Amino acid sequence: MHRLFSKKKPKKGDAGIELTEVHTGAPVATQAATHAAEMNRHSVPAPSKSDQHLSPRLREALANGGAYSIAGETKAKDTTASSTDAADHAESPPAPSNTTGPMTGVKPLMVATSGGRGHISTILGLNAFFDSQGATLVDYGPAENDQHRPYLDILLDLVSGGETSVKMWNTFQRRDWGKLLNLCVTVQPQFDKVTNRQVSAGILRLLMSEVRVPFSKVVCAQPLNLLGILQAADGYNKASDEDLKVELYITDIICDACVHYLDALKAIPDEYRHLLKLHGITAKGFQWPDELKNIAFQAIDPANNPMLREAFRMTDELKGLREKVCKIHYAINSFSFSEIQLQPETRVASIMLGGQGGEATFDYVEELVKSGEHDVIIAFCGQNDELKQRLVALANSHQGATKIYALGNQDDKVIAKVLARTNAHVTRSGGLSVMEIMALVLFLIDQRVYIHNGKNGDIGIKWEKGNGEALIDYLAGFDVFCQWINQQIREELASTRGSDTDISAPNSRRNSPR
Repeated sequence: MHRLFSKKKPKKGDAGIELTEVHTGAPVATQAATHAAEMNRHSVPAPSKSDQHLSPRLREALANGGAYSIAGETKAKDTTASSTDAADHAESPPAPSNTTGPMTGVKPLMVATSGGRGHISTILGLNAFFDSQGATLVDYGPAENDQHRPYLDILLDLVSGGETSVKMWNTFQRRDWGKLLNLCVTVQPQFDKVTNRQVSAGILRLLMSEVRVPFSKVVCAQPLNLLGILQAADGYNKASDEDLKVELYITDIICDACVHYLDALKAIPDEYRHLLKLHGITAKGFQWPDELKNIAFQAIDPANNPMLREAFRMTDELKGLREKVCKIHYAINSFSFSEIQLQPETRVASIMLGGQGGEATFDYVEELVKSGEHDVIIAFCGQNDELKQRLVALANSHQGATKIYALGNQDDKVIAKVLARTNAHVTRSGGLSVMEIMALVLFLIDQRVYIHNGKNGDIGIKWEKGNGEALIDYLAGFDVFCQWINQQIREELASTRGSDTDISAPNSRRNSPR
C-alpha cells in the first residue's frame, strides 16, 4: 500500500494553476481545457484560498505535491496498524499481497462517501480485490482516529460541512427514521448542484497532482456528486491528453426501486456518458431504461463479487461449520479479543442491522431471549456503543440459559463465519448486507433468513425494499427460506427448532413492507 501523504516538493519548473474560478466560473472541464497549454501530466496545481473547504489532510497532500506512490519509492512515514485495526477490518487495508497480476499497471483513485457503512465497505472490498490483482494502490494515511483510509471521502474531504451530513444520516439510520432518510434522498439532487463544483475542483487537483505515476481510472461506489466526478475526469483528460474513465460500482441491487442511482445516471449529460462504466447486480427481470442504454455496464456474479471483502469471496474456511466445533475469534474492543465456541448441536440466532447498529436489535434479542429457543444469540452492534452496553446488561441480568454476545465492529472473517454458521439470521436490506448473504448462499441451506421490516412496516430507504425483494427471489432459487419480518418475531424464530414447523412456505413474502 503506497501512502498518498508524502513529503514531496514539486519538480522545479512545474506549471501551477489557480483553481479559484472553478467554484464560481465556467464548468471544471471547460476551465481545464482552457489551461491545457499551461499543464502537462506532471503539473501540480498551486494551493489557493478556494481549498479551505477541503479536509486538512487533503490540503496537506496537495501542498506537498500530492501522491508520491511508486513501488519501492514511497517516502512517507510508515504507520504500523494499531490493534484498533483488528477490531474493524473495514479500516485496516492489508499490506500489498501481489505485485503482479491482471491489474499490474492499473492505479485507481478510490472515491467513496461516509454515511452508513455500505459505500465504505464496498470501496474497501474493491481496494482489497484490486490489490490481489496487482494494482498500484494509494493509502490516504491515518485518519483522525489513526486508522487507515485507502480512499478519498467526498463528505469528509471535499464538501464543506460534510461531517454534519454524515452524522445526520447515521443517526436517522440507527433509529429507523425512514421518513427523514427519504427526505435526505429527496434533496440529494439539490445537494449535488450546490457541491458539484467543490467535488470537481478537489478531484481534478488531486488527479493533476500525481507527479510520478498518474491515476489510470477513478473508482467510486456512490451516486453522490457523480456528475462532479465525471466533470473532473473530463477536465483532466482535456488538460493532459489522457483517457481516464470513471467506474461506478452500484452498491444496491439494480431494480426499479434503485432510484438514487437510476435518477443520478439519468441526470448525466450525454457528453460525459462515454467516460462512465457501471458494475452491479441486476434484480431478476430488471430491464435498463432506454435512456441509460448508452452507458457501459458489466454484470457482477453474486457468487464472485469484487465489492465484498475477502472472507465473502474466499470461502473455503466456511465449509462444514455445522458439522464440527465452530470457533469464532472476535474483538471485544481495540485491545482484547475473545472466542465463541459453538458445538454442532448449538442453536444460534444472529442479528445484524447495518454498520450503525440499528436500535431495533435490542428488541429482537429481547424477544429471542423470551422464547428460549436458541442457545446462543450473536448481535452485531456496529458503531452503536449504547446498544452494545444495553445488550451486555441484558446478558448479565436475564435468568435463562441463552448466551448473548454483543459484538462491536468486526472484521469480515467474523461476520462471514457467523452468517455461515447461524441457524436464523435477521438482517436489514442494505445493499452490501444483501450481497453478503447472496455470496454465502451455498452455506445457508437449512437456515432461515429474516429481513428487518422497520418500525410499523416502515422499511426506511426506498431502495432497501427492492434489495429485500431481490434477496428473496435469489435465495428462492436455492430453496433457502427468506421473508420480511417486523420486530414481533418470537413465533417465527421459535419455529426454527426442529423440523416440525408450521411456519409458511419458504420464501414467503408475509409481512412484506408497505
